Amino acid sequence: MSSGINSTFRQVGTATGIALLGTLFASRLGGAITTAAAGTPLAGKSSSLAGLVQSGELKKALPSFPKAQIPIVERIAATGFTSALNDILLISSVVTLVTAVASLALIRNKDFHDATTGESAQEFDPA
Repeated sequence: MSSGINSTFRQVGTATGIALLGTLFASRLGGAITTAAAGTPLAGKSSSLAGLVQSGELKKALPSFPKAQIPIVERIAATGFTSALNDILLISSVVTLVTAVASLALIRNKDFHDATTGESAQEFDPA
């Protein structure tokens, strides 16, 4: 029964993590593109540019931009994507570190069992 509960929590955690990190990525991407586009001729189109990057349609839409703006669009998209990815990787790393420390602190020695004898670690003396 505990194995089933463990599997369920793992699946729920994975789905929730993907949803939260995906939402955070989209939000940070929009903000990073808006910031990177400020002061360029594309400042007014930053939200539509963010939408193109989020949907993966930027390469198809590049010919619709003036030829002189294409390098600027590519730089803004790359900067925004890298910044947003960096943010979610940093958050994931912090969550992983906190979880590892909590696991180390919260798992008791008596919770470990010797697979060969079935005895708990407290009862098991290898000497």
